[in-house]
Amino acid sequence: AVVSTQSTGMRIINPPSGFIATANNRIQDPNKPCVSSFSAFSNRVNRATYLLQSKATHSIEDMKHYQADTFSIIANNTIPRLHSWLPNHGIGKELREWDRRFLASSRPAGLWFDFWEEFVKNVVTKLLGKDYVSMPYGRSVFNKYMFYNMALVGLKSGQVDGNAIEPILEASINNVLARYEGAVYGDYRYFFMNNMIFAGLFPAFTGMDFGPVPTNAGFEVLKVGSIDEYHGMVCTFFQTWRFVTDMSGNMFETILPGGPSGNYFSNIYAREITDFLDHKYKKWEL
Repeated sequence: AVVSTQSTGMRIINPPSGFIATANNRIQDPNKPCVSSFSAFSNRVNRATYLLQSKATHSIEDMKHYQADTFSIIANNTIPRLHSWLPNHGIGKELREWDRRFLASSRPAGLWFDFWEEFVKNVVTKLLGKDYVSMPYGRSVFNKYMFYNMALVGLKSGQVDGNAIEPILEASINNVLARYEGAVYGDYRYFFMNNMIFAGLFPAFTGMDFGPVPTNAGFEVLKVGSIDEYHGMVCTFFQTWRFVTDMSGNMFETILPGGPSGNYFSNIYAREITDFLDHKYKKWEL
């Protein structure tokens, strides 16, 4: 196996760890131009590395489980810093005891998402002097991730614009607690799967369009899922083709978020959508 490392930019053959993990993270020297126009934050690859190091051997079922993993390292590291302002009852208690995994039906996951968006907005406003996050272009995929990075840098350093980050954390959690009315994660995070050419032109029973679909994916978890804007249009970034295999054999399991036919009017055009959403796989042998 060969992989580039961020520290040296050199290749490594058969790394001592026994595995290679990647999750669209940047592996180049941070002081040099990036060959990718967009790279993910390191929390996803860190989670993958943790899971791969947690066992000596891994099965096909393990790998399928990892592809569905929604544990948030960011939430796990941040929520303990909020304990001073979280009530010991109701949704505050639920957030304290939350297992840090996104579920579409989860109340604490919904509160966390609202907190994160509020926190990012407050950090950006403090740094730039204006609430750029709420402006139309603030939801574009590149601007949003730039704003997210500002928030992550603040959490890591404990400071924003030379001041302690605690007042921003306190104001953010207090704001979302005050307005919380029972929303679950799927109320905030849902998407549509629409045909790019015929979207909205055919009745629902044709299967041309699908949704709304509440999701348990997130920008910071292995089961990646982001709902943004790009040139004024909704832009989603989700897992697409899932594939797992045991290289010692000739079998693999896979699933597409649609179907095996490109014929819009075929009865198998959208056959695999439900299985994809339910994390079911097809098994193939070579």
